[in-house]
Amino acid sequence: MTTLASNPNICGTKLSDANIGKLNRLCGSVNGSDQSFAVYAGKSDVFVNGLLGGSAGLIAALVNFAPKTHVRAWQLASRGDWEAAQKLQTILAHADWEIAKIGGVSGLKVAVTTYFGYGSSMLHDGRTVTVTRKPLASLGPEVLAKAQTRETLDLLKKIEDDTHMVAKL
Repeated sequence: MTTLASNPNICGTKLSDANIGKLNRLCGSVNGSDQSFAVYAGKSDVFVNGLLGGSAGLIAALVNFAPKTHVRAWQLASRGDWEAAQKLQTILAHADWEIAKIGGVSGLKVAVTTYFGYGSSMLHDGRTVTVTRKPLASLGPEVLAKAQTRETLDLLKKIEDDTHMVAKL
């Protein structure tokens, strides 16, 4: 990857494996050099930890559910308030894990449709499912039924909806 980073036609990479060690090693190899190569975390699970290790930011699916929370975590980390940023990171990590357990991108689409009312649903085999692109599975709102999943996403939605709450964290 460090060899690719020296190619002037490649401007960066997204590391979707949530391997914080790899992210730190790559950031350490390219940051501070003459190269203009950005390393991005690919999962909200390691967002703040990645920033601490030199990541340029985040390219992740959960941002579609909780953009304000991610921005707030970025702001806190940027001003060096790592303790407050870590509080948000913990919530984001739990939410990312819950989304992964219910189907990843397909599960996230169900959550966005259920909590925010956008996205498309259709009737399939007698049940309502959220429309996803092929080859992703179309899932229904029943995937959100687990108590832990619902509690985690409810908290994240509450943080998103209450700008005062986000500002306090």
